[in-house]
Amino acid sequence: MDIYRIIAKAIKTAIPCIFVLLLFGCATYFSDPFSGTLDPSYRKFDENRIDNYEIVGGQLRITASRGEDLWGGTPLKRGAPLLLHAVPGGDYEVESLVAAGQPGTTARINTQVGLFVFKNVENWLFFGFTFHKSQAGTLPEGYGLIVTSTIGDASRIESYEEIPPGPVTAPSALVGTLKIRKSGNSWRFYVKSGSAWNQVGPPVGASLGNHEVGMGAKSFQSGGTAAFGYFDNFVIRN
Repeated sequence: MDIYRIIAKAIKTAIPCIFVLLLFGCATYFSDPFSGTLDPSYRKFDENRIDNYEIVGGQLRITASRGEDLWGGTPLKRGAPLLLHAVPGGDYEVESLVAAGQPGTTARINTQVGLFVFKNVENWLFFGFTFHKSQAGTLPEGYGLIVTSTIGDASRIESYEEIPPGPVTAPSALVGTLKIRKSGNSWRFYVKSGSAWNQVGPPVGASLGNHEVGMGAKSFQSGGTAAFGYFDNFVIRN
């Protein structure tokens, strides 16, 4: 095969690949359907607690006991169980099907379940589902999608969108595919509705340096109950 035929074949092969990337976005950096044991490339962040990370029915289940929380300025409440993974350099996106609780279980009080961008306990972002009774009067009581940030050990609520609740004993409304997209030092948060992605809240600006991404659950000490987070099809794309 001469050099011209080699080049022509290479171009013919490359064009469809480039077209796929342009059409569908990022290439897969890491993917886990949770069909077996936990991948050894994960890191558990559990602040020396004995936390529960298990695969049940083809999904990852993370259990946070009451008081296993993560919030700036509260050094005694930093035991939220997180399952973290390294990220590629530059821009990327992380996505997972997330469910808070399970049909037939008791409604979760003052809990949060979702995706984390985590540098350390003083610097992180969270996007996920919440059920709460009160947050110092800043949010209505009920179900919601929430974005929180902690930068320099100072935490704040970036965005909150209320979700109509399902039955009290089966918060089925708290299920959906969530995504965080990094672009430079700007972070955007999305939930999938049908085949379309809808952005939740405005972008958040944060320079986190070396960090990881992953899944986790939190339960407040005040009025909290155990939190159960379910995750499936966890994907990182670059």
